[in-house]
Amino acid sequence: MSKTAIVLGCIVSMIIIICRIFLPINDFLWGLSIGFLSVIIVVMVFDAYKNRIYNRHFWIFSLIWFSPLAIPMYLIRRDMLIRMGEKFGRKI
Repeated sequence: MSKTAIVLGCIVSMIIIICRIFLPINDFLWGLSIGFLSVIIVVMVFDAYKNRIYNRHFWIFSLIWFSPLAIPMYLIRRDMLIRMGEKFGRKI
């Protein structure tokens, strides 16, 4: 899955969640957005676990608990984190 698809999916899910808060939306759409966001979180956590990234435990924790903020930040900094992980090793 490409970074663009994940970012677009994250944005769509956040828009649906925001609309759910302010507008009455069908429950099916609400469940669909939560399910889609959950899949994105699982993919991001698996990617962080699989790759040798710097400060891996912090990023996995952040992706689970602060996903709307952490997913875009992780995608932007992913290459740098992998390079730092290879250079300095995995920092816990």
